[in-house]
Amino acid sequence: MNFASARFTFGKADLDEDAPHFSPPPFTNPIKKENLQFFEDELAVCERFFLRFRAIARYAEKRLEAEMEFVTTGGTSGFFLACEVARQEGYISCAIVPKTAEEARAVCALVDDLEAKDFK
Repeated sequence: MNFASARFTFGKADLDEDAPHFSPPPFTNPIKKENLQFFEDELAVCERFFLRFRAIARYAEKRLEAEMEFVTTGGTSGFFLACEVARQEGYISCAIVPKTAEEARAVCALVDDLEAKDFK
C-alpha cells in the first residue's frame, strides 16, 4: 500500500498507530483538558463577533428599508422601525423614543455616526 492510499483508507490494518504511515483523520483529535480554556475563550470571541455582526446587519437592513420607503413614497414609518431595532441592539438608550419623523431621522443619523466611528 502506498502512502497516499494509506492516508484515506481506514481499514483495521491501516489504523495501527505504530505503523509509519498512520495519519489520523483531520479534526478528530480530542481536546485536551489543558487546552479547554483556550477554546472556550476563542468561542466567546467568535460569539461576540457574530452578535455584533448580526446587530449591524439588522440595523443596516431596517435603515436601508427606511431610506427606500422615504425616497419612493415619502413615508417615514421605516425610520421609527430602524430606531426600534437600534434600541433592541443596544445602539441607543431605551429612553430615546422619537416622536416625529425628523427626530427619528436624526436618531438614525446619530446611530450611523456611531457605527462609522466604531469601524475607524
